[in-house]
Amino acid sequence: MQKVMGFMLAASLGLAEATRASEPTTVGDVVPAAGGGVAYTVERGWKEVGGGRVLFEHYRDRGGRVVASLEATYAGGRLAGVRYEQAQTGESAAVEFKEGKAFYAANQGGKTKRSSENDSGVMVAYNAVPEHIAARWDELQAGRAVKFDVPVPVMRQSFTFKVTKERTWSQGGRTLAEFKMESPNPIVRALSEPSYYVIDDCSKALVEYRGLTLATSGTPGDAKQLDAKVTYRPTAGR
Repeated sequence: MQKVMGFMLAASLGLAEATRASEPTTVGDVVPAAGGGVAYTVERGWKEVGGGRVLFEHYRDRGGRVVASLEATYAGGRLAGVRYEQAQTGESAAVEFKEGKAFYAANQGGKTKRSSENDSGVMVAYNAVPEHIAARWDELQAGRAVKFDVPVPVMRQSFTFKVTKERTWSQGGRTLAEFKMESPNPIVRALSEPSYYVIDDCSKALVEYRGLTLATSGTPGDAKQLDAKVTYRPTAGR
């Protein structure tokens, strides 16, 4: 099942298309939900690594320093691993998929903890959710919910989410569709906020994201994931 879904995602991502290594295809301005101006920028794109390709998402502060990153590696049309690094908190973590298992390793406070779980076959990296929405577009447009598991390396386990279409509207000569991602568990849903993705109906490009980000807010000793709105635009020449 994961291999089939991997190929669906690969087709949506355009894995066969030639791209320049490490070149971001979109850049986003990150504005905290609590208010204020642009606190960070985020870059999304692809880079070639060995025989596979990596979908990267890098957050930069106003000085241009990368403060957080998430990289999902695809090999043979399927998700092979995810790596997370958070410079603001000093955390790093990774998950590798092999032989039907997901193997996690997370470094926090100078200590590394490991765990493993069965590969559910429907694993989607968090930064690949917009592409997964595009791959399941017809189902979502028909009003059906799409469920999948997201591996969270720093927490050393995966969590189930569902995506549903919220609304469609016209703006600036194009049609936009908004999708909500949340836990299908009513108890978890009551304790957490959903995330929202706005995607161009024609190009399937990510236009806006609202929810928790990889960047943090607060002091180093009391840092929390930043809740923000991210407005995306194509990079020059795209």
